[in-house]
Amino acid sequence: PDLSFFALYRYSINQSFACFIIRSGKDKLDHTNELTLYIFDKTKMKFVGKELISTTVGKQGFLSTTESWLMDLNADSVPDLLSYTIVETNTAQKEYNKSSSFKAKLWLDNKFVDAQIVNEEALRKQVSTKD
Repeated sequence: PDLSFFALYRYSINQSFACFIIRSGKDKLDHTNELTLYIFDKTKMKFVGKELISTTVGKQGFLSTTESWLMDLNADSVPDLLSYTIVETNTAQKEYNKSSSFKAKLWLDNKFVDAQIVNEEALRKQVSTKD
């Protein structure tokens, strides 16, 4: 069987839209795998969008990891997306750098739209990120 796609979870956003979380990979479980949230329009009976919610990309001197939470960020009873990315680099001169950032997307007008994060420090405490 083709194990490059694996359904993990499904939920309804409203009467017209559902989301499917799919793991896709091109190799072993710990290499080149992604979790993607696919948006399905029930009235058109087709997928109309997707959002990358988890991935790890690495090569010599570089590592980037993204993880996400489905959470109601704007108190409308609909799960939104909060993603957290860590980027680590090592230079040939053995300089190590690490940075991290959040990205928020709200479900508005039947699609995910970018949202501004007002207080990133408070958000870090709320979701318990450790840098």
